Amino acid sequence: MAATECLSNQVVRAVQLLYGTEPQAQHEANNWLTSFSISANTLLKKIREQWGALSPVDRANLQKAISEKLHSLISQPGIPHLITSRASIVLGATAVLSGDEHARELVRHALTLAASGGSVSIATELLTAIAEEVDSLHRSRRQQA
Repeated sequence: MAATECLSNQVVRAVQLLYGTEPQAQHEANNWLTSFSISANTLLKKIREQWGALSPVDRANLQKAISEKLHSLISQPGIPHLITSRASIVLGATAVLSGDEHARELVRHALTLAASGGSVSIATELLTAIAEEVDSLHRSRRQQA
């Protein structure tokens, strides 16, 4: 897969190749999609485990970069659900781990996105991600107590 090709186009192309007829192309597409999935999961795991170790400036910059990336994805037609879902989950995790005000701000943003006729599916993904991260955080704290 070309490094300059847009990530969303790479995912679409990989999925198409995965269901194509060429065994070699299927194998390469499967490897690329597996690598993408592992990368997304690794990013989420590192955020969950090491968010507090980042400086406030680094946390704000990373959260802003993820938010901007998600917004750029929203404006592109045909973005695969895999990409928007993972970006929403990561953004939800950063908001919850940054504190109540950040989480509330992301909830407001998701509601505004849905109300303005934006992507209701992404708004729903954001709200779900926030709820799941809060639940995970509470579960983790209960286990530590």
